[in-house]
Amino acid sequence: MTMTMWVPTQLAMLINHPGAKKYNVSTLNKIWYGSSPISPTVLEGSMDLFKAGFYQWYGQTETGMVSVLRPEDHQERSQCTGREMFNADLRVVDEEGNDTPVGEVGEIICAQEPLGMIGYYKMDEANKRVIRDGWIHTADLARAEGEGYFTIVDRLTDMIISGAENIYPKEIEDVIGSHPGVREVAVFGIPDKIYGEAVCAVVVKKEGHSLDQEVIINFCASKLAGYKKPKRVEFMEDLPKNPSGKVTKNVLRDPYWADRKKRV
Repeated sequence: MTMTMWVPTQLAMLINHPGAKKYNVSTLNKIWYGSSPISPTVLEGSMDLFKAGFYQWYGQTETGMVSVLRPEDHQERSQCTGREMFNADLRVVDEEGNDTPVGEVGEIICAQEPLGMIGYYKMDEANKRVIRDGWIHTADLARAEGEGYFTIVDRLTDMIISGAENIYPKEIEDVIGSHPGVREVAVFGIPDKIYGEAVCAVVVKKEGHSLDQEVIINFCASKLAGYKKPKRVEFMEDLPKNPSGKVTKNVLRDPYWADRKKRV
């Protein structure tokens, strides 16, 4: 039995490799993936290329691995993140700490026992913010799906508030990522004089495709509510990433807010 653990960025690179289908990958039986959200396009392409059992895991350094989406779950719930493992205790809660009803979005919190951290070393303020009443607040936003399943929609710190509307970048990234000419995309908020924040998308084009801002905005307009479509689209050769393959959105976002004392 052969298995591996990859982050979505690695899967995207593999399925977009021009010679991907010429190799025999039949000995790969299990693929664990996680660490960052995966787009429907990348997951579909990965499952088509690798005829393996796919396991999505979720967790943080603070919590350990606390949920899994099993291969059988991928048949009907491939866009879910998973459900808690047998030795973990997860909740999706609103700002008052109440469990959110099915279909609503809240923050994932994880019981500190038995898997979670003791605390940050010599960081009392951070500990008070993250650990409350025995629960670790992850700052990950998720939608409760019922039967214990949940779907991460974004990071609390990445959510865009535009004209009092909450906008989750991952939803827009999934739409833009489904365009046949897009290899990678990152969406984040930039300053807007009227609405506070506006949606900005940075796109990496696939080789041989010609795209411009208007094409991307019109593509989003056909699939998303008007207030969710980008107001600005930039193009780059590659997105900045940290050593684990996660896109470092702060590198993209910070220059737009550099002259602001407060981000609203």
